[in-house]
Amino acid sequence: MLNRSISRTTTLFNININSNCIKQHILNNTNKTEDSWRRSLSTTTTTTTTTRYQHQQQQQKHNILLHHYSNNINNLVGRRMLSNDSNSIQQQTTVNNNSSNTEFLNNIDNNQQHQSSVDKNQKEEELKNKKGSVHGRTFEDAIEKLFSMQSNQKTVESWATSRLNEKNNKDSNNNQGGIGFDIMSEVREYCKILEIDLEKPSVIHIAGTKGKGSTCAMVESMIRNQGFTTGLFTSPHLISPRERIKINGEMVSKEVFTENFWFCWDRLLSKDFQFMVFFRFITMLALRIFQQLNVQCTILEVGIGGRIDSTNVFPKPTVTAITALGYDHMNVLGNTLGEIASEKAGIIKKGCPIFTVDQLPEAMQVIEDTSKRVDAPLNVVPDFGSYHLTGPIGLEGDFQKQNSALAIAVCNAWLVNSKLTSKEQLDTIFSASPSYKDYNVDVNNYQASYFTPLPLGIQKGLEKVEWPGRAQTLVSKDNPLVQFHLDGAHTKESALVCLDWWKEKCHDSDMATTEYILIYNCTGGRNAGVFLEPFTESIERGEIPAFSQLFVPHLDKTNTHIYSKGTTDDNNISIEQTIAAKYIELSPTRPNKVYDCIDIPTTVQTILDYSRDNNGKKIKVLATGSLYIVGGVLQSVTNQSDQYL
Repeated sequence: MLNRSISRTTTLFNININSNCIKQHILNNTNKTEDSWRRSLSTTTTTTTTTRYQHQQQQQKHNILLHHYSNNINNLVGRRMLSNDSNSIQQQTTVNNNSSNTEFLNNIDNNQQHQSSVDKNQKEEELKNKKGSVHGRTFEDAIEKLFSMQSNQKTVESWATSRLNEKNNKDSNNNQGGIGFDIMSEVREYCKILEIDLEKPSVIHIAGTKGKGSTCAMVESMIRNQGFTTGLFTSPHLISPRERIKINGEMVSKEVFTENFWFCWDRLLSKDFQFMVFFRFITMLALRIFQQLNVQCTILEVGIGGRIDSTNVFPKPTVTAITALGYDHMNVLGNTLGEIASEKAGIIKKGCPIFTVDQLPEAMQVIEDTSKRVDAPLNVVPDFGSYHLTGPIGLEGDFQKQNSALAIAVCNAWLVNSKLTSKEQLDTIFSASPSYKDYNVDVNNYQASYFTPLPLGIQKGLEKVEWPGRAQTLVSKDNPLVQFHLDGAHTKESALVCLDWWKEKCHDSDMATTEYILIYNCTGGRNAGVFLEPFTESIERGEIPAFSQLFVPHLDKTNTHIYSKGTTDDNNISIEQTIAAKYIELSPTRPNKVYDCIDIPTTVQTILDYSRDNNGKKIKVLATGSLYIVGGVLQSVTNQSDQYL
């Protein structure tokens, strides 16, 4: 109950106080509970700096004192059962009714001296084994609880059902009712319970179908290299849930994750939130961590859609942006590009500058109409070439130029619009481009010429940005002849982008002596045929070599928050078997071997063994279709252990 450390000379009350006064005080308060005694007496304490262990020792003394004097009233022997976290210590102290306070305290000290040494050594050993634990609850316990929450797949299914019901009731786009209202009301209630300030943070909010994660990573890197502290929230993770929460470019530590996880868990349970949703909870956890660490810039990537996404809780972000739009999550977002764009445009806020890239006419019309309706100034960002940059982009793929153009505009707008930057700071940052002053945030008249040449911090951030699993190439340390090319593409549009990148990788090698293998799976009810068809057509045209082997692995237990292992269709055929059959149907050249329903580590090992068993065969592997597949391959190839979690 005590929340302050207490010095030896002021243990609850001054020892020089006459014991008779204390006895009389107890007699006058015989109806009080022991807890209320602690609260009333703790006001006499002074704050000192001691270790947590010393504080626990003092609290044990206080408990003994209180019990001792209470028992003296009834001429009883004082006995006290002490709790010290996971260790229970039974302490028995017998004293004469006329013993002085000093003698009693000395007895306590003598009896505890040996046990204290033992306890200290034991607690040090426990801390080694439970690093980052909170009241005995570890990081591993937190991860177990996190994965026990409602999965994203189940959430999407619930959204789809509710959306269909709303549409039947002609209320599908009404923000004042239906599932959207319920979800956002609950998210705001979460924030209230967790004491998350929605007015104070300087937030950048980014939605889209393609490239929103890469764009967020670029923005974070540029702002950080410009000298500001950052908090980045993205999804999904590849290996560890901690990847979703980054502080100054680094994955949040286990200690910070654990401490804040249990704070959020306990608070929400105390308010009867028994049924928690994975994505909603981890979003709140990220916001709580960013607030506790007082980061200067918070960058949030939308999970699904935008309008009713958990990240869409801030009433006035500093800057918002929408990346390229396409068809994805159609069971939730809509069957037309206009409907999908409407959900994405839900992040647009009154008075907040909104940036986007060139879109298909149907999508652009929705974005323009929404920005006008809510009175948010819209800007379609200038082409990447407008900045005349000579340095490289840290991420592979020609398509990253469009993401870079959007990220640069967002970064510059944040610098100008942020309350954290003074006029003097801006003059220093943009010393090489003083025309930045011509940019008016209120009308968002952004032009590349206002900010050219770009500040060195922004250029460095663009060159140094890292975003694993997106157009990434890995060479196996176990077998350097095997290259793994990873890309988290999962829509028809992103499949075309991935295909262009894969063509480059194929032509970098000797196709006559190299074998090509495909690792593929998809989640969220996506149509595998739509994704795979561009590849099979390209094979038929002779643009890329045929895949000699096809692997369709299932996702492991660490991905149960998104996908259920062993899912089958109405004919009791696994999803993996269905995907393999679809590829064979589409492919002009049937793979020599097809593997389905094995796990990702076995997939990777099978490929490495195949290369060795065939006299060091050169192999190029494309792993795509889902970031969860990419994450599993990344973990297996780099030999990341479960400790990475």
